[in-house]
Amino acid sequence: MQERGKASDRIPEICSVFEQDLAFYCRLKWAAAEKHFSFLKEKFQDAPSDVFLRRIALFKLDPRLGTGTGSSTRWSDPSLCCKQS
Repeated sequence: MQERGKASDRIPEICSVFEQDLAFYCRLKWAAAEKHFSFLKEKFQDAPSDVFLRRIALFKLDPRLGTGTGSSTRWSDPSLCCKQS
């Protein structure tokens, strides 16, 4: 948890970096996404970044999960989770 007052000062930076990370993730740019999500996790103890880091690790072990082929499921396919409705 963040101290009251300090947390609100960090929100714009967290949101800005997270948006960039999500764009890398949606384009299946694992190295870039992993680097930036790691930054957020280390600097801000950002829990959502940790979730994406775990997913990236899985996609790197089995690339079919990140392409929508093979054993992919809707939750694990980044191209599905990033599509606009």
